[in-house]
Amino acid sequence: MLSSKISYGLDIQYVFDEKYTIYSASSSHPYKPGGLYKHKDIMDQVSSSGVFEKVNYFDCQKEQTSDLIIRLKPNFFYNPLMTVMYSELEVDFFTGKNSFITTKKFKDEQVMVFNIRPIENLKTVYKTLIQQVNEFMLSDLNEKNFEKIDGSFCVIL
Repeated sequence: MLSSKISYGLDIQYVFDEKYTIYSASSSHPYKPGGLYKHKDIMDQVSSSGVFEKVNYFDCQKEQTSDLIIRLKPNFFYNPLMTVMYSELEVDFFTGKNSFITTKKFKDEQVMVFNIRPIENLKTVYKTLIQQVNEFMLSDLNEKNFEKIDGSFCVIL
């Protein structure tokens, strides 16, 4: 079911839903102030690190085209007593002539002490979730869904 385009790599533009722009770590430690982390900044770092094979991620820009556009809706919760990060990433997939394909949720739980290296911990969470997204795209999405889409569609999202 893999597309011939995959051998060259899929180009994926991502955009974050406006309701999901910041992760607040206000409850990560009972005696320390929390921080605010922008999901887009973390995803930018993860996507530019080159850790994903066969898939190239970049921020959605109206002058670019790609095979798919994905809208990301992250929902992270850190439990400091159990030292567990619960993460969920809802992804909407769009392609072709600005057509919606599907929505899928990806979930993960990781044991971590968030306050020690918060940025690195968030990057680890994103790498795990985006790897699940990759596996879904490469195995479950039909090759007919991989059509070029213009980044100007991101403005609508």
